[in-house]
Amino acid sequence: MSTDLEIVGKHKYAEQTTPERLILLSLELNKKLQSRFETSSEEIEVHFKNEFENPSISFDIQSSALDGFLIIRKDTFVFSSGISFYQYVYDSKAGTSDPEHFANFRKEIYNLLQIMGGNEVIYLCNNGKRLSDYLYQIELGNSYESVYAELSKRFGPPITDFESIPYTKNDNLFDKIEFEKLQAIINNPDISPNDLENINEFVIDRFSDLA
Repeated sequence: MSTDLEIVGKHKYAEQTTPERLILLSLELNKKLQSRFETSSEEIEVHFKNEFENPSISFDIQSSALDGFLIIRKDTFVFSSGISFYQYVYDSKAGTSDPEHFANFRKEIYNLLQIMGGNEVIYLCNNGKRLSDYLYQIELGNSYESVYAELSKRFGPPITDFESIPYTKNDNLFDKIEFEKLQAIINNPDISPNDLENINEFVIDRFSDLA
């Protein structure tokens, strides 16, 4: 089973994610998303769950580097991409012959973040208990701050080292970083790169090299 990279961020539309305003918000956001990505009003799904306690909006988004679903809940959003593996965070060539695939992916996530009004994202995954637990908390409607606090309590301060390294076309920034714990996983032939039970950190991207 593949381990998909899940992008979790905070958005600026929290006051509009009430059931009464959700449909109007979906139309507003669809216009903004259409200006940058391939999406349409037919692909919007508005969901009301738990007797209107945890409403959400779902968009199907595509671009040259993105292909997945954007789900908006309360103060958080999640971009779920079925073609991007979590190990891209550590090895930008993982699962692809194109060394710039993840760099282009990050650029599009940064464009999405500009629309959503946030300034950072947390990299989580849908498989591997240690990180997927926190994705589930987001799905239950927990706030970005509470999930960040729980991650920090369990793993300590997030890894953000790569944000200070400038990206150039011929020198992928992620390839310069050496995560000791992760290298032990990738370089051990007896451990699958998808085995995230051995990861003891979480990663935040603030896109300082793109801002």
